[in-house]
Amino acid sequence: MKGLLYKDLCTMTARFRNNFILLFVLYLGMAVLLDMSFMLYALVFVLGLYVQTSLSFDEQSRWDLYGRTLPVHPAALVGCKYILSAGAILAGCLIAFLAFVLNPSETKGSPEEVLLGLLVAACLTGFYFSLSMPLSYKFGSDRARTVVIIAVFLLVGGLAAAVYALPVNVLENLGDFFGLRGPMGVAARELTAGLAPGEEVWYGDLTVALQEGGRIQWAILAMLLVSMVLFLASWAVSTAIYRKKEF
Repeated sequence: MKGLLYKDLCTMTARFRNNFILLFVLYLGMAVLLDMSFMLYALVFVLGLYVQTSLSFDEQSRWDLYGRTLPVHPAALVGCKYILSAGAILAGCLIAFLAFVLNPSETKGSPEEVLLGLLVAACLTGFYFSLSMPLSYKFGSDRARTVVIIAVFLLVGGLAAAVYALPVNVLENLGDFFGLRGPMGVAARELTAGLAPGEEVWYGDLTVALQEGGRIQWAILAMLLVSMVLFLASWAVSTAIYRKKEF
């Protein structure tokens, strides 16, 4: 397993050395100099998905013809991709968090808010990687891109449609449960919330949720747990596909 990890790591650093330098300079520079903190969350996503490109390199070099002759279980051949991706996501979170801490700004929020935001970015990256890897092993990395885009579009569109279909009172109850407020029914809340007339607090305001003791942090931790389970399940599915695949 160490040799497989080393092979993929060397391949990525050799192919993307300049890309990584540009990536860090661009993303960190925009986040610090232009106060575009969302670029640090994007950094987590981009670093996590770079590992998937190693699958394209394996296909181009026909590495699997040699790899399947090694005394290594298919779970290890596939698992090294997942381990590297998890390491890349973790590294992206650490780099982004250090950038937030070393460059404090009122617009970036508290360390707790930043940490929860990074956890969300890590979960989304894990979700995408878990979906794309089995499809890449099944259809090939090039063909899988189209399939992944369609699958993500259907998932996001279906989720958005489901949320949009919920009654307003259900959305408000969910917002109250997680400590989030919304513009609907603000007039009825102004007396109890101490808001000035016409003042609104929108759904998705993490600062309000944390200050009011909402359960949003538990929802994010549950999201992290689900993403980890899906990550392991994706590993198992990819291994099963890889074991039956002919090269």
